[in-house]
Amino acid sequence: MIVRNPLRLLPRSEPQPDFIVARSRRDFYAGAHPTAEDVLLVVEVADSTLRKDRTVKVPIYARQEVVEVWLVDVAARTVTVYTDPVDGSYRQVRMARGDDALTPRSLSAIILTVNEILGE
Repeated sequence: MIVRNPLRLLPRSEPQPDFIVARSRRDFYAGAHPTAEDVLLVVEVADSTLRKDRTVKVPIYARQEVVEVWLVDVAARTVTVYTDPVDGSYRQVRMARGDDALTPRSLSAIILTVNEILGE
């Protein structure tokens, strides 16, 4: 897991997600930041940045075909899950709250609830 480090996207974008779960690499990304192809999951935790995360960052991730993004809305205590990027947007969008279970598509052994992510 990579915390608050840039994600290298084309042509010249380097957003800094709150968390990136990326494929394992021998150098642990010391030689270069991860790219969209490396990413299994991006997590954005939004409090004051919710609007920018939803309207700017999530579409950037979709255009670069980041396979899965979780947008954690601290104030509303929800997690919006974006999957299946196609033609610059996500085909699947679902909102989870409370005890709803979340499992990253690329990490099926991990099961978290929204309450566990945000603390009860």
